[in-house]
Amino acid sequence: VYKGDEIAPKYALGEKYYNEGNYRRAQRLFEQIVPGYRGKPGAEKLMFMYGDTFFHLEEWYTSSYQFERFTKAYPKSGKLEEASFKAAKSHYYLSPRSSLDQEDTDKAILKLQNFMNQFPKSEFFKEASDLALELDKKLQEKAYNIAKGYHHRISSGTQFRDDYLAAIAAFDNFIRDYPGSDYKEEALYYKYDTAYLL
Repeated sequence: VYKGDEIAPKYALGEKYYNEGNYRRAQRLFEQIVPGYRGKPGAEKLMFMYGDTFFHLEEWYTSSYQFERFTKAYPKSGKLEEASFKAAKSHYYLSPRSSLDQEDTDKAILKLQNFMNQFPKSEFFKEASDLALELDKKLQEKAYNIAKGYHHRISSGTQFRDDYLAAIAAFDNFIRDYPGSDYKEEALYYKYDTAYLL
């Protein structure tokens, strides 16, 4: 079937593999027929299954891309909600650890927020909310560690007034941006300790 030219057997076997959870084999068959299937009956189902194979295989960049394409191509689909959620969740998995650049984290929070705004009664709403909160805590950790880094530079012996002022400003920014943070008490302590050292 894989080496043949007929589309219908590839679709049928790909769907069989997909339903069995053999996503790698299903994907190999789907990618052969997706270009020629656009506009035909069954294309919507095929495109969802194709995107879902990337999701299950943890290929997050391609998963988010395929599901976003699906939501634009089929805005009235019964699978729109699930596809939108999986697109946003794929972005969640692209978020790196807190010590790295957080551009993907910001993008993931935005995608999850857009999903919750679009589907406020979704069965996936709570999970999307929990994921967004988890990513927000990561941003808090990043901002707190940056501010704390300024403080530690001071306590290691620097004598430059600008370093003290930078530390105080960084803690002020953190407290303003994340007033309910678990790190607030420590941030306030280090802010006043910096002022004391200054």
